[in-house]
Amino acid sequence: TGFFFMNKDNILKIVNEKIAKNLFEEAIKLTQSFLEEYENDIDILFVQGICYFQVNNFNKSLEIFKKVILLNPAIWNAHLGLAKNYRKLKQSKTAYINFNKAIELSPNNYSLLLEYAEFLIEENKNKIAENVLNKLISIDPENYKAYYNLGLVFLSTFQEKKAINFFLRANKLCPKNPEILNAIGTCYEKLSNYELAKSYFLKSFQANNLFFLPLLNLAVMEQSLGNFENSKKLLNQIIDSDPQNGEAYRNLSIMKKYK
Repeated sequence: TGFFFMNKDNILKIVNEKIAKNLFEEAIKLTQSFLEEYENDIDILFVQGICYFQVNNFNKSLEIFKKVILLNPAIWNAHLGLAKNYRKLKQSKTAYINFNKAIELSPNNYSLLLEYAEFLIEENKNKIAENVLNKLISIDPENYKAYYNLGLVFLSTFQEKKAINFFLRANKLCPKNPEILNAIGTCYEKLSNYELAKSYFLKSFQANNLFFLPLLNLAVMEQSLGNFENSKKLLNQIIDSDPQNGEAYRNLSIMKKYK
């Protein structure tokens, strides 16, 4: 009771507070109550589409974003909403079409172009991704994310020397990012510079001691170099802190089998 005496701005404020607390189901109920009276309110529909996406109800989210677009085809982030849902549903061609429609409507939107580039990398469309990321650098040369993703493009195509240059540029802009430090370590390992690889893997873990991938990478590297005791210590360290880490258990069992 009293809900419909509130104006839309107040409803959106309450819904956004729920979203900030990850209470997406509660936010959906609030938006649905409002839409029973005002079924074509674009702002409320848009927020509801986001909430359904967050609870992994991608088909329902798609349905809502399609309705938003019918009401106003010029809303770029509604097309992005479609793209994100189709991406989750592994419908890559349709995701690609909707990403491009969103970009057509908002061509210099950094966050949109970055998400598109990440999608392209995932789809192994590396040349298009490279072009998009270079555009991002021209838009904002001080943002580390484009350099980091360009590094990923070159790393995935076995161009480690090119990759490391972009990762180092990203690291200069964002010095304590554990993912960047781990990527630099991975490049140095592939270039057989094991001391530097170890240094960066350890720096990555020190930057976030709940990010276990660099320790796992270091353990696998030590194993490949025949340093089994070092590898075992690292794997046990991961398991002690993260008992659900299947990769650590798997590598430990492999080492026991072949040692």
